Formats: sequence, structure tokens, C-alpha cells
Amino acid sequence: MDRARWRRLQPILDDVLDLVGDERRRRLDQACAGDPELRAQVEALLQADAETAGALKRAQRRVFP
Repeated sequence: MDRARWRRLQPILDDVLDLVGDERRRRLDQACAGDPELRAQVEALLQADAETAGALKRAQRRVFP
């Protein structure tokens, strides 16, 4: 993933990381409208975070305070 793509993805990830269920889906629908690849990338990162018990969230907060 290049820097430009990460700059687009990162705020979306920040926005939805603590959301669940329908609220998360609605935000992703809005934020990724027209870009299914972006949505897939965000969802992959969310899944990885869920599988690692929040490690992504902790790392992101250290890198992007």
C-alpha cells in the first residue's frame, strides 16, 4: 500500500475502529462509497485487529497520537 492510499484509509480506520455492527457498516458505506477496494482494505485491517485482540489499535495510537 502506498502512502497516498494509507492517507486515505487511515482516517476511515480511525473513525470505525471502535464501532461495531450496523453503525460500523453505515460509516463504511459512506466513507468507502464508490471504492470497493478501499472498503476491502479497511475491512481486512479491522479483521486483523479483531484477530490480534486490539494490537492494531494500540500500534496506531502510538504511531499516530
